[in-house]
Amino acid sequence: MLEFSVRINYLEYLSFVKFQASRESRRSKHGASERNAPPMGLLMTVSLAVFATLVYPVKKWRVPSLLFRIDESGIQRVVKGRAYFLSWHEVTLATRMELGWVLELKQGLLPIPVSTLNDKQENTLRDFLANNTAVN
Repeated sequence: MLEFSVRINYLEYLSFVKFQASRESRRSKHGASERNAPPMGLLMTVSLAVFATLVYPVKKWRVPSLLFRIDESGIQRVVKGRAYFLSWHEVTLATRMELGWVLELKQGLLPIPVSTLNDKQENTLRDFLANNTAVN
């Protein structure tokens, strides 16, 4: 089992917002299977940065920290004492970004920041993802 706690910082949050916007843009313009879509334009990038700057304090207040517990059965997130469980069957794809992992779920995305993980924990997380879902 892998257990770790994270407090998402602004750069991680912005990175995940940009990932989601880019993913949705590719899907709407090029179809769900298109992976060679052009990068986001300057206006979209600036707009997302403004959006993230305004929304981040609210997100930080609502979710000050996350506890992740990951094992063979799935992923448990604990937020403000409430536990949420995802089985591996709900995860369709894991994508490594510079500041973390994004798990594409049957419904939605789950960002996992890795700034607090040491090398051993990162390798354990990578092994769980490789053994239980498609990794991009």
